[in-house]
Amino acid sequence: MLKHIIILMLIGGFWCCKDAVTKEEIRIVTQRTLSYSDSMQIRIDSLLKKSYPIMGYRFIITGDFNGDHKQDTLIEHYTDSLKIKEVAKYDSTFDYFDSWFVAERLNKKSFLSNKNNSVTEITGGILGFSYIENCGDITGDGFDDLFVVPHRGGASNCVDGNFYTFKNNAWKQLWNIPVWQWQFPPTPNASMQPGLFGSFDVGMVDSDSINHLLENQLKTFHFIKHHPDKSFEYECRNPLDFEYPDDSTEEEEQKYILKRFSPVTIDKKLYLQDLQNKNTYYGNVTHMKSDNQWMYVFPYYDYAEIFLVRKYYN
Repeated sequence: MLKHIIILMLIGGFWCCKDAVTKEEIRIVTQRTLSYSDSMQIRIDSLLKKSYPIMGYRFIITGDFNGDHKQDTLIEHYTDSLKIKEVAKYDSTFDYFDSWFVAERLNKKSFLSNKNNSVTEITGGILGFSYIENCGDITGDGFDDLFVVPHRGGASNCVDGNFYTFKNNAWKQLWNIPVWQWQFPPTPNASMQPGLFGSFDVGMVDSDSINHLLENQLKTFHFIKHHPDKSFEYECRNPLDFEYPDDSTEEEEQKYILKRFSPVTIDKKLYLQDLQNKNTYYGNVTHMKSDNQWMYVFPYYDYAEIFLVRKYYN
């Protein structure tokens, strides 16, 4: 009898153990995997734990933008998602992609507005603005206009600059131009350092005297250069979508150029006037002789070439 009881106890223990193992196996198999949102939050938390935030520079631009003969003040803001408080643009421990990732996930806001926020804002890029300039009157209406370079995401130094004028209590974009980030001075305190394929490192300056020099350099830099004949100039990347036919001869290329452009001398310098946009002239042109024939050398086929652009007020 005792033998039978022992056997039954062993059998019961076996089934109990078998049932426990089965439940454990089921628990492991049905364990929830991390969602995309969870994994992104873990990455955010990990980055913020080692974060050493840097507020970064804020542009303050003055000028008469609305034509009331009074000085207006435009202030760059870089805020939290609710536009309540100013937040850091950069972090000393992040590379460019980390800064971009954190700013995007936390929905940071970048914009330029007047002092009392009473007019339409100009939206900045994911890391604010690379450059902002009161570019003077480029429309001929008698008051100041703006040139703005948003600091957008992307592993490239090739960015866009935008021209704005103020009309009917709102900013109106006039046109945009292709530029490089390295064309503009670094901002004081901290700035993304432009390289061949974009900005990947934050450059920080702790010296007050050097920051003072950087701010003076930034304020005295002028991307737009005005001339007395109601024209202005700037340098940019190749703005033309103009190509001559493949396998064409030099003579054919010259004919093709002169269908679109007309040679003009301004201030003793040679320009080519764009016949499609007659207030626009391109510099960096040379007139040279080739095989007893005069020809215009115009690097419109090279999209990495620096172009000198001269425009007249509309």
